[in-house]
Amino acid sequence: MGDDDEENSRAKTGPTAGWVCRKSSTFLVRSWPEIDQTNRLADLNKRNSLSDNGIGDKGAKALAKALETNTTLQLLGLNTNNIGSEGHTSLANALKQNRRLQTLPADVAQKFPLSEEDQALLQRSAPEGPERELSFTIWDYGGQQVFYALHHIFLTEKGLYLVVFDMREIIGKSEFETKLKPEDLELLASREDAIGNLRFWLNSIKLHAPNAPILLVGTYLDQVKDLLKVERHLAAHKICAPGTLVIPPNGLRFFPVDNSSVDPERAAELRRAIVSTAAAQPYVSERVPLAWLKIYEELVASSEPYWLYSDLIQRASSHGQSRNETDDLVAYFHGLGVVVHLRTSPALERIVVLDPQWLLDKLSCVIADDLHAEKMFYDPQLRASGHIEAYERMRSSSIASHSILEWLWRKQEVTFLRDFMIANMLLSEWRFDEDAEEDEFLVTGLLSGMTEPLETPHFEPGLSCILSFDKFFLPNGVFHRLVAQCAEYASRDDVAGDDEPMTPRQNNAQAIMSFGANDFLLTVRGNVIHICIDKRAVQPALVIKLLVSMFREQKDTIFRKLPWELLLVSPTSQVSISHGKLAKAHQAGKLKRRLRDPSGGRTAYVSEFDAFFREDLGALDGDGDGKQVSSPVPVSPLGPDEDTHVFISHVQATGGDLSDALRCKLENRGLKVWFDQAHEGNLNRAAMLAAVRRARTYVLVLTKGIFASEAVKDELRCAFEANKPIVPVHENETHRLSYATFSEYIATTPSFCSGIFL
Repeated sequence: MGDDDEENSRAKTGPTAGWVCRKSSTFLVRSWPEIDQTNRLADLNKRNSLSDNGIGDKGAKALAKALETNTTLQLLGLNTNNIGSEGHTSLANALKQNRRLQTLPADVAQKFPLSEEDQALLQRSAPEGPERELSFTIWDYGGQQVFYALHHIFLTEKGLYLVVFDMREIIGKSEFETKLKPEDLELLASREDAIGNLRFWLNSIKLHAPNAPILLVGTYLDQVKDLLKVERHLAAHKICAPGTLVIPPNGLRFFPVDNSSVDPERAAELRRAIVSTAAAQPYVSERVPLAWLKIYEELVASSEPYWLYSDLIQRASSHGQSRNETDDLVAYFHGLGVVVHLRTSPALERIVVLDPQWLLDKLSCVIADDLHAEKMFYDPQLRASGHIEAYERMRSSSIASHSILEWLWRKQEVTFLRDFMIANMLLSEWRFDEDAEEDEFLVTGLLSGMTEPLETPHFEPGLSCILSFDKFFLPNGVFHRLVAQCAEYASRDDVAGDDEPMTPRQNNAQAIMSFGANDFLLTVRGNVIHICIDKRAVQPALVIKLLVSMFREQKDTIFRKLPWELLLVSPTSQVSISHGKLAKAHQAGKLKRRLRDPSGGRTAYVSEFDAFFREDLGALDGDGDGKQVSSPVPVSPLGPDEDTHVFISHVQATGGDLSDALRCKLENRGLKVWFDQAHEGNLNRAAMLAAVRRARTYVLVLTKGIFASEAVKDELRCAFEANKPIVPVHENETHRLSYATFSEYIATTPSFCSGIFL
């Protein structure tokens, strides 16, 4: 191995999933057990995420090489967009042993097959016992930043994550000025960037998989001898949020690895930690029906990337599984991350994705950074198709026509893929071109690549506020999803009224648009989203409330455990004060009271914020409407056949936040409420229907697509048969994606309850 090859075989910094790491990606290690006669599924999916801020493909594979043995390892193509590309692959190689490499095109994700010898090597790392029955699969979820917005789908709790960093960058690149070639030194990130990227990946795992274990892996042990110095820097920068489950080795919080070493035992300690940590996870010992594993094996053996749910139901019935048991089966495997199945619309429900690689490949046809999309402009098939202008428009303005999406997806499951992107707020309808001959969409995943400065010469700043995420971090995708939500709402006829709607203009960090005659500017910077309303706006506080409500919809569907705070900015002193403190003081009439900003260093009078409360909208960060609530009437006690006063039936993806708000208000009035999110574990159909029968009243939360849910229809039918009082409650915030008109509800009402709205 030459000097260049040796250098390129090592790992730099970054999260990756799989044996291969790429900068800013995630390693996912899944483990499967041997199943015995007691129907014990010893281990169904362990995730291993390797986080990186410059590690690269070759470096990742070097690390994977130390963990595996005797196999051909697929090598991701080099990523040359100043993110770094050689480290992830050297990490992958360190997990394997010295075998030849095969070059593949760069992709957003890659599954790395492990041979029986690879599995045996990992199993031998475990002591005698059940741990030796585990088998593993490993994923690298790619290095393109545009895919960070998908973390909520692919980072799950049933996994083991490896977060990889380049120890040289943590120590500081200045210490290697005399040790590295100038071109190699240039590839190193600054300590600030390395720490920031490391913290980003740890925070993402903490947010989406808070109970999943994490192993930190530091590379370039051959060049870094002072490991305590690395440890001190990591400790000083507080890279982990409180409660992050990092599994430390002896004496350090990370595993140092030399990917360039030829010693087959160079990653032995890391291999042992992977196996022992994976084996200790509770889901490894979870018992499930043996038929479930058999069904899954048959699905995988079909080599199909996806199955129709109706066909899967038939296959499951041949193994004695009912429709309800099949629902549980699919929900279980979806929770493990081995299949993808969403139930928020009929189009999504009809498809079960067996190969997440297929789904990612399809999405990457639309969402890709400039480096990976550039080759498409020279694709002769694209030019011959007549869609080249549509593709250029999509890349330059993030606006995609239905025809270009259909062509990019080769007309394969277009409705499913479109609805999948819409459900995950990666795509939204764009209705600002009256002359458009077909449906158009804003591709939020492409907004991160729009760097052209946004000119706002006619905007006059007025009231402003801040969505602050300083208590944790601002995940990728929140801002761009908010832009898409705003654009879809702004184009509606009932919002614009008789006024011509403003065509939104946006880039990666700003967007200017309007709700009717109310113009506003959104800006993201660091961990805050700044909202500024034009001073000529008619209802500035209402715009703020709408924008905050849109974010809350995101939080409920995607970022459930993300802490945030609304800060109002004084129009006079520019001091930012918590909305909660201001609302309480303003309601109490303490206008002359001075409150402090989050840092405690600056103060402002409550009276300075009077303009935020003139519209009497209630809490700007909640569902209240500003009206006084009458005192609750006394609650009668439950009867012997009643467990709760109210059963709330809803679709989680579209009605979860509304239902939760309703639950809080009912419970505050002394009612006992059955609400599925308040129950731990997986609730099956029988448990849900039993809860309906033992509730005094059935409340149906009406949101878009409510009657497409088989679970809701089962609950509603049960309530009818049990003669329960049925109270429909509807989403009345028309800006939300969950809103639907009553004509839509009436048109889709099940036949067994056709008179529900009469």
